[in-house]
Amino acid sequence: MRWSIRDVIMGAAVTSDPDLHAALHDHRNLHGTIPGPMEVFLVLSSAVSTPASGR
Repeated sequence: MRWSIRDVIMGAAVTSDPDLHAALHDHRNLHGTIPGPMEVFLVLSSAVSTPASGR
């Protein structure tokens, strides 16, 4: 598989554990892993225009 500049991995982390939530929150704040509006736009627009892999 060849990766390109447009390849992006995005997801969500969901937990009901308060300690894990605090750890994830701290990690996000320290490392700035919140996508900006342009990154979200590019992901959404490429998801619509690109066929799913394996089909």
